[in-house]
Amino acid sequence: DNNYDFTYTDGNLSVTKAWLTVTADNKTKVYGEANPVLTVIVTGWVDDEDETVLNNAPNAITSANELSVVGDYGITAGGGSDNNYDFTYTDGNLSVTKASLIVHVDRQVITVEDTLPEITYTFFGFVNGDTISELDTLYYVLDLINGAGIYKLCPQAEAANYEIMPECDSLYVNPWGPGTKKIRSYLYCVTENEGDSSTALFGWINDNTVPVYVPRGENNYFAPGEAADALQLPELFPPGSGEFNVTYYGPTLTWTINSYESDHTSSTTSGVN
Repeated sequence: DNNYDFTYTDGNLSVTKAWLTVTADNKTKVYGEANPVLTVIVTGWVDDEDETVLNNAPNAITSANELSVVGDYGITAGGGSDNNYDFTYTDGNLSVTKASLIVHVDRQVITVEDTLPEITYTFFGFVNGDTISELDTLYYVLDLINGAGIYKLCPQAEAANYEIMPECDSLYVNPWGPGTKKIRSYLYCVTENEGDSSTALFGWINDNTVPVYVPRGENNYFAPGEAADALQLPELFPPGSGEFNVTYYGPTLTWTINSYESDHTSSTTSGVN
C-alpha cells in the first residue's frame, strides 16, 4: 500500500483425526458348531478410503466357542488404530440356538400276558460328547392298552440345548392263550432268473382276528442266512393272508417263523429244498 507497511505473524492449522464408527455384526450359530466368522461394519471414511489405509484394522471377538450353551454372548468390537483416524465402537451379539436332537422310542413286542417292558430310546444328534444326562425330562406317551393289537408309542423330552424332534413307534401286543393261532407259511412257486438267482413266492395265513408282529431275527428268518436279504421278510401279519417275493441265491431257501399257538410257541418252516 502507498500508506502502509506490513509485519507478519504466522498461525497454525491443526488437522485432527477423523472418527470412524465400528459396529460389530450380530451373528447366530447352533449349539455345538464352531463360531461363525465375526465381522464389523466401518463407516465415516474420508475421500473413499477403506481399511487398507489403516495401521491396524478393527476386528471383533467373543468369549463364546463351540461348547457354549444356548444363550446370548457379547461380540466386542475393537483393535483399530491409525494416524488419521480415531474409532468409536458398538458391540454386537452372538446368539447360540438349540441343536436338533431326534429322540426315537424303540419298538416293543409283548403278548397280552406280559407286563410292559422298560421303554428304551435311540438318540440322533447329540454334540459335544453329550448324553442322555443332558435331557431335563424324558418319558413316553402310550395309547391305552386294551387287549391284543397295535398301540402308538411316542417319546416326550425337553433339553436346554436341544430342539427335540420326537419319533414315534409302536407297541405290538400279540395274542396269547386259548384260541390263539400260529402264523402259517407256504411256498407257492419258484422262478429261475437270469444268472445265479431265483425268485420264491411265499405266502402266509394269520387265522387270528388281530395282527401278529414277529420281528426279523431268531423267530423270523431265512436259512441259509446268506442266501437272501432278511429285509425281504415281512414282520407284521394282519388278519387274513398275504404273500411276498424273495430273490435268493443258491439251491435252497427256507423260511422259518415262530409264533404262538395257544400258550406256547410253534414253528412253521417252508421253502425250497
